[in-house]
Amino acid sequence: MPPSSLKALRNALAETGVTVRKGLATDQKLWELRQMYEPYVQALSSYLLISLPPWFRVNVIPDSWQSSNWQALIPAVATENGAIPESKVLATESITANTL
Repeated sequence: MPPSSLKALRNALAETGVTVRKGLATDQKLWELRQMYEPYVQALSSYLLISLPPWFRVNVIPDSWQSSNWQALIPAVATENGAIPESKVLATESITANTL
């Protein structure tokens, strides 16, 4: 993992209240732990022809299960994880309510 990704991981954990020790010893331990499983995950993904996802979400868009076939958002789920601002969900609800 490049240093920039490690810093982003630490920041994401800090936002949720998890603190991680800084320093070379911590980075080394993380590298050792990753070496225990990553070669297997990479081999399995290669064998199954499935690409591994990135460590972090690049685009924050709702997953397919967070909307219906008609693109009406499911408000409770979509706003729960912050995928969609609540203001956009409320606007969609009013449009849907007016068309029924």
